[in-house]
Amino acid sequence: MKNKGFTLIELLAVVVILAIIALIAVPIILNIINDARTEADEMSKELYLTAVENAVARKNLTEEFKPDTCEVDDTGNLTCIIDDKEVKLSIEVNGTRPTGGTIKFIDNMIDSYILVINGKTYTHSYVQDGLVLWLDGINNTRDGHDENTTIWEDLSGNNNDATLMNYDDPTWNENSLIFDGINQYAQILNQTNIPEGESPYTIEVVFEANVLNDGGLLSLGVEREVGHANGFRLFRNVGFKHFYWSFDLDYRVQLNINAIYTAVALNYGSERRIYLNSEFGVKGFAVPNVKLGSIVLGRSIEGFLNGNIYSVRVYNRGLSEEEIKQNYEVDKKRFGIIE
Repeated sequence: MKNKGFTLIELLAVVVILAIIALIAVPIILNIINDARTEADEMSKELYLTAVENAVARKNLTEEFKPDTCEVDDTGNLTCIIDDKEVKLSIEVNGTRPTGGTIKFIDNMIDSYILVINGKTYTHSYVQDGLVLWLDGINNTRDGHDENTTIWEDLSGNNNDATLMNYDDPTWNENSLIFDGINQYAQILNQTNIPEGESPYTIEVVFEANVLNDGGLLSLGVEREVGHANGFRLFRNVGFKHFYWSFDLDYRVQLNINAIYTAVALNYGSERRIYLNSEFGVKGFAVPNVKLGSIVLGRSIEGFLNGNIYSVRVYNRGLSEEEIKQNYEVDKKRFGIIE
């Protein structure tokens, strides 16, 4: 009996089928491998951060050790500056160690970080590019938290400090400023590098409302009887209003009292957008910025905020959605935002 082999056409058909399978399978396999690597690096990052906090706690058992900022060297160990002196801290941890980065602490707990692991950068810090105003309730002064301060100091480096108005005694929580909803607000009279005119901008406010009224969050501009200001405020019972003369942009969304939110209003130059907890809400046509007269927190022409402001950030550009999400992830951890 004569054996019959494969014909050339059959062989070509097999080769084509194998090529198709390879085209489909190889990307899937590579994605699985990359996902596994990313997951392993994320796990290594979390183990490392836990090890860092444990190392700081152990060192405090034998001496006072309160780092502010520590640099990560290429072996994953830390060099911290304390009272103008360098202090080395060895980190014991399993898994892949970072080969660079920076870690910032508040009360010996990690506040923010930038870590390089396997060539990738993992960050848990606010976007700095274009940041021109940063008021932070945890560090309400450039030297940390002061429950008696009447000046909310700007951490952006632009000295856009806010003066508390109508406070007999400052009312601070450990991470926010409390507004009574009657007449209390904060005002920046001499601002530097705040965008105006046709310049794009981003406004981010982390807040908590006790009453869902028309209380102001942040106003940039000159407030008059018709609201000549670029501002961002609550919209009674139905969400937010980014107002600009008569060109208001309303975002109707259900808010809850005594819940912490990160609200974002931005102008890319071609359109305006509002986000809530990093989720896109509504967009509208762009309007020019007003010429600044002052910056006001907790008050608008419609009313005063009854609640807390945890953080205010203003950028001289429109942030991307990825950057908005990055900032929100930091807010969630720092201020305990529950979704």
